[in-house]
Amino acid sequence: MKISFSWLKQPSLYGMLIIVALLSLFPFYWMYVIGSSDNSAIATIPPTIVPGNNWPANFAQITEMFNIWTVYRNSFIVAAVTAILQVFTSTLAGFAFAKLRFRGNQALFGVVMVFLMIPLQLGIIPLYLLMSKIGLVDTLAALILPYVVSVFGVFWMRQAMLSNVPSELIDSGAVDGAGFFRIYWSLALPLVRSSAFVLLLFTFLTAWNDFAWPLIITQTPDNFTAQVAVSQLNSANNPSYPSILGGSLLMALPLIAMFIVTAKQFVAGVMDGAVKG
Repeated sequence: MKISFSWLKQPSLYGMLIIVALLSLFPFYWMYVIGSSDNSAIATIPPTIVPGNNWPANFAQITEMFNIWTVYRNSFIVAAVTAILQVFTSTLAGFAFAKLRFRGNQALFGVVMVFLMIPLQLGIIPLYLLMSKIGLVDTLAALILPYVVSVFGVFWMRQAMLSNVPSELIDSGAVDGAGFFRIYWSLALPLVRSSAFVLLLFTFLTAWNDFAWPLIITQTPDNFTAQVAVSQLNSANNPSYPSILGGSLLMALPLIAMFIVTAKQFVAGVMDGAVKG
């Protein structure tokens, strides 16, 4: 096996990257340090950087507030289903805006871009009333449906379709008798897999970290997602910082593992859009 020592040619660059990486990882390590200590460790000066021996007790306190595996399951279902559906709708709409010729294409896309500037928080009250009307309050479906379509996702995939899908390929598919969906699925979608994968990861991360809407729409611990569960650890009268930070670390671990596994594909997808866009 050939071992590369290319880092020796640019020690200052790789040294800086190592420092940045350590600084980025330190907050997670510090959450573990506080999560394994008692409540006084949060106010220690200088700050403690050595893990304590209280992790089992703090973990037991966390599990008294909610079932970790139920929270993981809920968060994964919501994030995964939201990401898959949003990628499907975004690639489909992006393909239509980028490659189909129809009257009002640009005007309609301009309307879509206007909605990109409207924050979701403005629609929380009517959205809650709608979910209440159709009986979806305190359900996982209520956490998924509002995010099935994403204006940003449509914009992202439209740009990817314009950059990576030749119009000649679409025309040849139409000449061969392929329909709209066949051209989209068999010809266009494989050419934008990298951009679609980036959107998938970004949507999964956003859905996992969402807090405001799940806090409003969920009411029982059986439907709590990661961020709502962590918020239950914060007692206004006597907050337990080891439990709060330990719970935050536990909820972040799946995202850290996912990034480690998919980092190469994520960077390739981002760079693909940056170079070709």
